[in-house]
Amino acid sequence: MLGRYGIELRGSGELEHMVSTGVGLADRLRVDVALLRADAYGSAAWQPVVGIELPIGRYVVGVARGSGLNGVGATYRIGLNVGVLP
Repeated sequence: MLGRYGIELRGSGELEHMVSTGVGLADRLRVDVALLRADAYGSAAWQPVVGIELPIGRYVVGVARGSGLNGVGATYRIGLNVGVLP
């Protein structure tokens, strides 16, 4: 089980926070649940985000989905981590 906290200072001066926890299942699957405090369109709100990561060879593909801020719509994140095998 993992726990994380992160902050981001945006160019407009707003500070965003993220708190998450995740669990890995036998190095085959990782599931994360997070709360993200986002600032957009002049307002701020905490929004839930759920993500999964799957290893494919030396790559790890991550996909996440969160609710949109103020009904603007859902947010999607896709990441690719590349590792070097020993």
